[in-house]
Amino acid sequence: MLLIALALLGLGLLLNRRGLDFADKFGSAASLLVALFALSLPLVSRLVGRMRGVRPPSDLTAGEACDELARALAHRWSDNDRWRRVYDPWPLPVSWADKGSGRRHEFGEIADFFRALPNRRLIILGAAGSGKSVIAQKLARDLLTRREVGGLVPVVVSAATWQPDRSMTEWIEETLLSVLPDLAARPVRAIGIDTVAGMIARDGVIPIVDGLDELPEGIRAEVIESINRHGSDQAMVLTSRPEEFTEAVATAGRPLSRSAVITLRPLRLSDARRYLRESTGGDPDRWMPLFAAARSSEPLATVLTNPLSLWLMRTVYEQGDSRPSSLLALPQTVEALEHRLFEHFLPSVYQPIGADRPRWRSDRAGRWLGAQARWMHWEASGKARQELRWWDLAAWNASGLAGAARVFRATVKGAAAAIALTWVADLHRARPGVVTGAIRDTLSGGLLGQRALPALQEAGAALAPVFNTLVALFPQRPVNVIALATVATIVFFVRSQEDPALPAAPAWDPRPWLTRALRHAVVASVLFYVGFQAVGLLHGRFSPVDGSLLWSVLAVAMLAAGVTRPRLFSVGKTSEPQSSLLADRRATLTAGLARLLLLAVSCGVLAGLRATVVLGTVGAALLVARLFFGSRRAHARAYETYAEARLGSWLAGWGPWNMLGFLGDAHARGVLRQSGAAYEFRHVRLLKHLVLQRHLASALGVAWA
Repeated sequence: MLLIALALLGLGLLLNRRGLDFADKFGSAASLLVALFALSLPLVSRLVGRMRGVRPPSDLTAGEACDELARALAHRWSDNDRWRRVYDPWPLPVSWADKGSGRRHEFGEIADFFRALPNRRLIILGAAGSGKSVIAQKLARDLLTRREVGGLVPVVVSAATWQPDRSMTEWIEETLLSVLPDLAARPVRAIGIDTVAGMIARDGVIPIVDGLDELPEGIRAEVIESINRHGSDQAMVLTSRPEEFTEAVATAGRPLSRSAVITLRPLRLSDARRYLRESTGGDPDRWMPLFAAARSSEPLATVLTNPLSLWLMRTVYEQGDSRPSSLLALPQTVEALEHRLFEHFLPSVYQPIGADRPRWRSDRAGRWLGAQARWMHWEASGKARQELRWWDLAAWNASGLAGAARVFRATVKGAAAAIALTWVADLHRARPGVVTGAIRDTLSGGLLGQRALPALQEAGAALAPVFNTLVALFPQRPVNVIALATVATIVFFVRSQEDPALPAAPAWDPRPWLTRALRHAVVASVLFYVGFQAVGLLHGRFSPVDGSLLWSVLAVAMLAAGVTRPRLFSVGKTSEPQSSLLADRRATLTAGLARLLLLAVSCGVLAGLRATVVLGTVGAALLVARLFFGSRRAHARAYETYAEARLGSWLAGWGPWNMLGFLGDAHARGVLRQSGAAYEFRHVRLLKHLVLQRHLASALGVAWA
């Protein structure tokens, strides 16, 4: 209030000093502004209210939302089982033992055992590759099948998605949004809860946390503590390897409250033999030498009764002309046998079979997947996340893996800047060149062309000494332009080393950036109009509607074009990698077209139709270039950083141009598994094997495939 009083006092003194005529003109201008603001306020308020990024309301109850979630999960798990060939020919019969009684239970008894627990809290322990995820999925499917309407929904939560700055409820909520994006709606019947997913994440689900052992060592205890804080009255399932779970509990200082523990048992050799004979082609008896040797070879028996190793064996020797007996020629150790299976896994899934001709050769696929595994291993060191998310691929550039993209973009920007500065420097000359003369003629049209051209000529005169010095050093025109482009390229490349903060997740929603653009436009128009009129009054000139109003329109459009960079929202907007990428690319294109339209309108006011066509053509070319080559500027969209990383990795040989298509194909072939809009390697041991192979190839100085 004090500032307002001082401002009014200063205004009164100014009007008193300038006289009644000046005060009358100033009052007319102020009245016009107040009238325009009063007339536009209801419309602006309504537009802002409609465009504000508020989630749509939902009148679903918690029970109804749980029913919708259950249907979505049933559909997703059915697709996952088909991709992973769980029922081809039948699920592996993983057995387990109750730690309390020690009695051995069969695969199909897990749901009955869980439902009989008084607190419905279960810990599943097993060695690496023993089938923890398999039995967790079996438990979730059986619980979902037996679920009553409105009952609790089992939800498998990948431990790799854990983030230390979130509570258990927030973690579950994010998982639910990745399964069913519609749960992001705002609940009408709940107070203090932002989303329907948050409403049912509190007490409407049974979280099945899969893969505690896959987290870095320092994070596991935090997960144990978060589960305990969530409450021992909440149903819960956790899977882990025994050693990692014991260490996490010791670090946390207390076990998981009121939880039963079961331990997975190895498969029976008879089940493994029947599984391989029925799931592979060729003569079923070709497996007999292997199982005969397993009676006297404990390492071979260990590999054959491990679900992960058995799945690898089925994949590697699925074709009838393969020779599983070749494993007998290897050193009979678990490490040697598993190394051979992992080594032949990728060539097996990418080999052409009949009409199935893989789009990518196995050597290239192995090299690209190895690069991604190495990046994921480096990125996950000391962190919790081990997902392969397309909007995180820009971290490749941050780690120096794709500097070629920065060099390419800096060269293009440097050349464009050199040509533009050369043209502006030529504008002040009496006899400009052909191109500069065309620019001068183009800018001379429009309502404000005569005002804009002198300003550009003054800018050219200011740049002329610098350009003349450059001409003195390099007299030839192509040479001095190239020299200026080289300097500009170096500047742009050095600036690109200062990597801005990368976007966290993509989404497409034009309403928030439209709201922000409108807000900035209203403020900018008032400020520019008042500023120009104030300058005119100080010089004894005033016109309520003159060039300053048009300059205000130009400034508004330019400012709005610069601020309409959409902010990023939760990836829960979509639950598929391809659809999330397409949505963010569509948002990038929409925002670019909106900026281009604003700039074209401004240019039309400034310099006429001819300049608008020129600017529109150049702007459209730059937009297409940004869609193809990406950007790492501050506030860049996730798609722009992905496109930049794609270009860099392609130039450096780290990945194909169609990176997401390649990842989708790897998922279809069983190499990756899908987690919402992200991918994960089928098993963490496959990831570590690829990382090891990559390190060995780097150490030996050979091209690994």
